[in-house]
Amino acid sequence: MSIQTAIISSKINGGDQVIYPSVDAAVSAAVQAQIVFQDHSLKVRRAVIEAIRTAAISTRSAGADGGRGNKMGRVEDKVQKNLLCAARTPGVEDLQSRAYSGDKGLTLVEYSPFGVVAAITPSNNPAATVISNAIAILAAGNAVVFAPHPSAINVCHDVIRTLASAAVSAGAPMGLITTTFPATHESTRNSWFTRGPPQHGNRGPAVVKWP
Repeated sequence: MSIQTAIISSKINGGDQVIYPSVDAAVSAAVQAQIVFQDHSLKVRRAVIEAIRTAAISTRSAGADGGRGNKMGRVEDKVQKNLLCAARTPGVEDLQSRAYSGDKGLTLVEYSPFGVVAAITPSNNPAATVISNAIAILAAGNAVVFAPHPSAINVCHDVIRTLASAAVSAGAPMGLITTTFPATHESTRNSWFTRGPPQHGNRGPAVVKWP
């Protein structure tokens, strides 16, 4: 067992509320958190997104260090990716209501949450993907369960913990951002493609070709 595995295992056994030992546990926590979150005001949702942006910018080098990452890409480029995703990913401001009126009455169109979204993240830009996905998914009132690429699990866990903590500090319920350990291609495939939640995938051909 590696040092990283031992640390994560001890946190899971100690009652971790971000990293769970199974997909069922991670999804269950996210479902409960999302039920609470969808009833929060847009003011709270905006505060949560702003806190996530701030945390991501403050820790912009997370995932860029080859020591914690998978040694793919240039550190300075990864930092810029993280900053771009933190600052420019659309948030609550992108959810505009629309009204249509005519001879037959008035129609109001408003966006509503799906519930829990499964986000499959890649190996080549793991931190940036987690940041962008978390902002977009939570801005819409959803919860997210991340399925990290096995070669980028250390980085993903670091960033996910940071963003989850920031969200809770701004008023979000615990469990709105979760993930699992260990992470394997097979567990991701078996878990997500038999479960049926909305899925946001960003990985290679092996995942794209899954039935």
